[in-house]
Amino acid sequence: MKWVEKWNICRLAVLIVTLVMGTVPVGAAENGGKMPFSDVKEEAFYHDAVTWAYSEGIVAGTGKNTFSPNQKVSRADLVTMLHRYAEKAGMSVSGNSMAMPFSDVTVKSDGTKPYYYDGVAWAFSNAITKGVAETTFGPRVTCTRGQAITFLYNMKGKPAVTTASPFLDCGEGAYYEKAALWAYERDITSGKTRYLFGTWDQVTRAEAVCWLYRLDRNKEEKSIRVLTQAAADTLPRSYGETDLSAEFDYRYVFTHCGDLVKSLGNDPATVLRYYAETGRFHGMQATEDVPAGEKAKIICIDPGHQDHGMSAMEQNGPGSDVRKAKLTTGTSGWATGRDEYMVNLEVSLKLRDELRKRGYTVVMTRETNHVNISNIERAQIANAAGADIFVRMHCNGAETGALHGALTMAPADDNPYLTAGIIKDSQRLAQTLLDHQVRFTGQKKFEVQLVNNMTGINWARMPVTIVEMGYMSNHEEDRYLSSTDGQNKIASGLADGIDAYFAGRS
Repeated sequence: MKWVEKWNICRLAVLIVTLVMGTVPVGAAENGGKMPFSDVKEEAFYHDAVTWAYSEGIVAGTGKNTFSPNQKVSRADLVTMLHRYAEKAGMSVSGNSMAMPFSDVTVKSDGTKPYYYDGVAWAFSNAITKGVAETTFGPRVTCTRGQAITFLYNMKGKPAVTTASPFLDCGEGAYYEKAALWAYERDITSGKTRYLFGTWDQVTRAEAVCWLYRLDRNKEEKSIRVLTQAAADTLPRSYGETDLSAEFDYRYVFTHCGDLVKSLGNDPATVLRYYAETGRFHGMQATEDVPAGEKAKIICIDPGHQDHGMSAMEQNGPGSDVRKAKLTTGTSGWATGRDEYMVNLEVSLKLRDELRKRGYTVVMTRETNHVNISNIERAQIANAAGADIFVRMHCNGAETGALHGALTMAPADDNPYLTAGIIKDSQRLAQTLLDHQVRFTGQKKFEVQLVNNMTGINWARMPVTIVEMGYMSNHEEDRYLSSTDGQNKIASGLADGIDAYFAGRS
């Protein structure tokens, strides 16, 4: 083969690979400093930012003439942008690649390394970001706005924040809370709307470049905008003649019930009216009834499924090439005809109320059946809440009506997404909850199943278990699962199990 043909084939191969990864190495120098992107119009809000970032060599295109402003940003692309920006800004860009623990960011046997390798080494060494798991960086995992702004905030050394919160979806203690307030204070972003930062929305290439551009323009790091009163404190607290201020916390609801809030148009007044008229979000107080001097354990409860499936695919685990449907529809009762998602929510609400009576802080992934929350997003709710444990509530089904009894699931010893400590604690949690449920209900007890293919488990950052409360394919157990007596006993048994888990008892 002629050397010219080899050269052209090599160039074509590079182009194909970089098109897939979204980082075509077309530099400003090759175009005489002129921005070549036909999809960046002069009137676009991101035009100046893209022009600056391209001319500085911070970002390239996704094709010879395309920037793709609305394309979602992967973790690999974001750390690469930040690494290039840091170098242009005169910041330290050294990184200890030898200390990098990630099995998915490696140098090949021929000495070549992925385009994001140096950026990941730098970001990890400088505590800008950790992996999505102990040994997994997840280069292809897309970033949420909450994650991305936290990267920037960490890169700048976590500056002090003085402003009150303008964002209802940045609840106190959330890992991204200070980062979002810092970005607002420095005029890096105003959020998605007047009241929302858009924490769980995936960040786009246009947004990421704009954030860096505004950060660069505010080199003195002045506090440009400072609120003296949090946005939530300015909102109505009464509906009609009823004062709801003691029982309704805007920031909690907007932080942890984003999908339902979104379905209500993200409007605070509408959300308050919905609460007043339906009782949804019940129990989500600004403060919990916790004994003085004690910090309540945070329990995240996930009532499995919802009133519709989500057939679009998502990663089975951080950095995984395996994809599964975002959410399946679940089973249904052979005797009652009721759908699993209904029973899951009913028992979960009873468990929530029982745990709150015992002094726990409880976060729910959903409190209504009409939501749109994937398995990854359910785990992310638990992660964002800083939950101590994550309990996922389900019912079982089989092809035969003979099977009956309860079981739980936990990650296996070789789970590639969770730390050894989380795996061990998850298995203990699963066993303890199972023991106490059947002790209370008298149901048959199956063994704890160890699995690595459950998305909601693999994305969790704390001990996690799936509770299969019983078989809806068994007529007698199906009726029991929908009965008030059965649901109360299951909730009480699981609450006892949670008490025992934290007390270190079996």
